[in-house]
Amino acid sequence: MPIRCAIYTRQSIESNADLSSCQVQFDLCSAFIQSRRSLGYELIEERFADEGYSGATLDRPALHRLLSVIRSGGIERLIIYRLDRLSRNLRHFTTLFEELKDHAVELDVLNAPETGAVPLDRFMLNVLASFSEFERDLAATRIAESRAHLKAHGRRIAGATPFAIFSVFRGDHEDSQEEPSWRSFARC
Repeated sequence: MPIRCAIYTRQSIESNADLSSCQVQFDLCSAFIQSRRSLGYELIEERFADEGYSGATLDRPALHRLLSVIRSGGIERLIIYRLDRLSRNLRHFTTLFEELKDHAVELDVLNAPETGAVPLDRFMLNVLASFSEFERDLAATRIAESRAHLKAHGRRIAGATPFAIFSVFRGDHEDSQEEPSWRSFARC
């Protein structure tokens, strides 16, 4: 009897590159399924890739489609590359994991193959989910601190200079007695 498998991939930033993180994750998961064909693993046709969506929220179109397939009994196994691709929030991960369990869907995490269905493995998945959330919060804190530092030193924090405008920062040197200031000029 075939074991129908779905692959879920996610990356936070939408990519214009020929080879995205979602594609790499999909290829690795596909190879995993291919290596388990003798056990009956079969990849379903529908792809579930959320490119440009944060793992901090469950409001992702491909995830919604995947949950519909799970609820309708369309798969027996969900394959993901890393746990943080599914969720970077412990509460959301727990909700998703319960949903999988309620519909008899097994979870395979490629970079944590030792996790299974016994209580200790479930505990490990929760620890990994906690680390994913911690890692996300740590990155957000570092970004906020960097922005505050740039702002305190009169540096631009808003990204690229708008089209047709260029800025000249004066007083950039440590030994300068001049007060830092910005001047903007329109390009003609």
